[in-house]
Amino acid sequence: VGGGITLVSKGEIMDTLPLTIAGLMSEEPLDKVNDKLNSMLKKAYDELGVSKDIEPFMTLSFIALPVIPDIKVTDMGLFHVGEFKFIDISL
Repeated sequence: VGGGITLVSKGEIMDTLPLTIAGLMSEEPLDKVNDKLNSMLKKAYDELGVSKDIEPFMTLSFIALPVIPDIKVTDMGLFHVGEFKFIDISL
């Protein structure tokens, strides 16, 4: 995809919102992106059983944000915010 949000179930891609600018933003009009995101949220809730008490895409975005403690997933690996260093996961 080259960046974006993708719904996957049992190894099959259900839907994708491409975010072509650094994997964070879209070049598409706001209305089109909003409609696509809402459609994907509905699928996540209705077809994947995600609790409607959470916003799954926003939650995943914050998990990767390296400035929010404690351990974060980044494109470069696991990062320990408190120690401000990457965690070696090699065996």
